[in-house]
Amino acid sequence: MKPLLEVSDVCLSYHSISGETRVLSHISFSLFPGEFLAVVGPSGCGKSTLMSILCGIEQIEEGTCKVNGLELKKLTDRELASFRSTQIGIVFQSFFLDEARTLEENVEMPMGYSGVKKKRRRAQAQKVLEEFHLAELAKKRPSQVSGGEQQRAAVARAIVNHPKLLIADEPTGNLDEENTKNVMELLTGLNENGMGIILVTHDPYAASFAKRKYVLEHGVLKEERNRN
Repeated sequence: MKPLLEVSDVCLSYHSISGETRVLSHISFSLFPGEFLAVVGPSGCGKSTLMSILCGIEQIEEGTCKVNGLELKKLTDRELASFRSTQIGIVFQSFFLDEARTLEENVEMPMGYSGVKKKRRRAQAQKVLEEFHLAELAKKRPSQVSGGEQQRAAVARAIVNHPKLLIADEPTGNLDEENTKNVMELLTGLNENGMGIILVTHDPYAASFAKRKYVLEHGVLKEERNRN
C-alpha cells in the first residue's frame, strides 16, 4: 500500500531583521490510507505552519511533501487550488463559514470550485448535512446556529468532495466539552469509513481519539505511543 501522505526531511525558517528562526527542522513522517494521526504541541511550536505546508499554502525550503503522489512544491498556483478543492479537506478552529451564505450554501462551495453542476451540488450538500444531523438548519446562516453546529457544518464542507485526506487544525479549540466530544466522534466515524485524518491540536483529549500521535516541540517532530 502506498502512503497517502509522505513528508520527508522538511525544514522551514522565518527570516527577519533580527536573524533566522528555524520553525521546522527535518520533519519526516507518512500517513497511509485510513490512518488517524494527531500532531500535538504547545501554542507557537509550529503546528499550524506544518498544517499550512500539508495544505500547500506555505512553501518549504528543504525536503518534500507529497499528497496522493503529488509533490506540492512542484505544483503551479492553479494546480494547488485544484489540489485543495479535490484532494484534501481542511477544517479550521475558526470555522471560516461565509456569513452571507446559508449552511447549505457553505457546504456547496467546494463542489462549485470543482465544477460540479448546481443541481448535483445541492443534492450532495443536503445529503451530507443530513448525515451530520444539520438538515433542519440548512437554510440558517452561521450566526443563527451554535458553535458546535458551525463546526459540524465546517467538517461537512471539508468532506463534501469525498477527499481521501482530512486535515483539521485545532477543530475543537473554540468548543465546550460536549461539542468537542461530538466533533471528535464525527471525525472518528469518518476515519472508520476509510478517510485519512491528520489532527493538529494542543488538546490531549482530542488527540486521544487518534491511532498515532506525534509531538512537535522546538521544531522537531517525534512519535509517541497513545496510552489508550
